[in-house]
Amino acid sequence: MTIEKPIAPFWEWLLGSNEFWSEWSKNGFVKATEAITPDQVGALFTWLLTMIVLAIAALIFGLLVMSIRYGIGEGFKRTFQIAGSGIADLLKTSPRRTFAMAGLAIREAIRRRTLIAFAVFVVLLLFAGWFLDPQNPEPAKQYLTFVLQTTSYLVLLMVLFLSAFSLPQDLKNKTLHTVVTKPVRPSEIIVGRILGFTTVGTGLLLLLALVSYVFVVRGLEHSHNIDLSLLQTAVQEDGTKVYSGDSVSVDGLGIDRGGHQHKVTIYEHADGSFEGEVQTERSHTHQLVSTTGAGGKKQFQLDNPVGMLQSRVPVYGKLGFLDANGQPTEKGINVGDEWMYRSFIQGGSDAAAV
Repeated sequence: MTIEKPIAPFWEWLLGSNEFWSEWSKNGFVKATEAITPDQVGALFTWLLTMIVLAIAALIFGLLVMSIRYGIGEGFKRTFQIAGSGIADLLKTSPRRTFAMAGLAIREAIRRRTLIAFAVFVVLLLFAGWFLDPQNPEPAKQYLTFVLQTTSYLVLLMVLFLSAFSLPQDLKNKTLHTVVTKPVRPSEIIVGRILGFTTVGTGLLLLLALVSYVFVVRGLEHSHNIDLSLLQTAVQEDGTKVYSGDSVSVDGLGIDRGGHQHKVTIYEHADGSFEGEVQTERSHTHQLVSTTGAGGKKQFQLDNPVGMLQSRVPVYGKLGFLDANGQPTEKGINVGDEWMYRSFIQGGSDAAAV
């Protein structure tokens, strides 16, 4: 798999690259952002800048609305009063009361039987084997797609209904009336509920992830038996026996389900040692192992699959250019508002990309 931009490590993606920090220490933040590409700044700084810009835009919009309704002077006064009260409310927020509201939201979610989503997921996994195609050329992709899509839909629906019906249900049961009579700020109630529902969703995701992992590994687990009597046999000059042919796929219970086969070549040397070659099928291969059967007879088998759940490894390269005269240059001709690695190669000349 070839990709155009390398994937940055997590902390470099979050906090920024070393070039960004070096440029910031030398020339300041503004010049640092101008000297490097946007993806080197860091997601955290990008998020902070976005929040600041949105806050300023909201303040300007509110000021405009207030000025239209009450006049410029009164509009300025009311806008900054509201903004000041919001900042004061934020500074007076109590983590203790916020976490207490979060704990209350978690208990309410459990009382409303949110674990039903987990039970539904387990039931789906129990019957998923009936509908997943065992002859699929990419079984790992099939299993992973199933568990990821099912998990996404269940968690999204659960959090959606939980958050949407929580407040109306509290008003109906009058449990919120008891809360608001306590010294708790409205912002603490809202943030506490957000933290509580986030915790419930995260816990449910962890449970689904564990069950999904067991389901995927167990579903993809299989081995292959090798019947030497069905393989082609040849003897080399040094006495090495060569067996070649197809394996027989069996599932975790040792039952042949009519699955795929691997081309196998086994070299059994005169001293009893052996080595083998297993052809890759359906994005995986197997390790050849030797076992001792009845009467001390040596048997061969292909162990559990290797590489089926391994991600593709990106392959990176470096692109260079030759200008119209055939001389090395950093990039080709600029063709407009494109990334730096998008360049035009002039035709009818010695220009080229290497």
